[in-house]
Amino acid sequence: MVERFKKRVREVKKENWFNNNIERKMGLKRKILFWEDKWIEKVPLLHRFPRLYVNVMQKILTIIELRRLQEEQ
Repeated sequence: MVERFKKRVREVKKENWFNNNIERKMGLKRKILFWEDKWIEKVPLLHRFPRLYVNVMQKILTIIELRRLQEEQ
C-alpha cells in the first residue's frame, strides 16, 4: 500500500499536477479567501466540498487568518 502511494506521488509530480490545477493570485491588496477563491481545478473549495463547508463555523476566512488559527492551536 505504501509503495502504491509513493508511486502515485511520483506520477503526480511528473504530471506537474500542482501547477496545472492550482490557481495562484498574488498581490498586497488581494485577500485570498480559503473557501471562496478558486484553488483546485478552478473551482472554489466550498463547491468542491459542500458537505464539509456546511459544517464550517468561519466561512469567510482568509489564508492568513486560517494560518493564525492553526498556529494558536
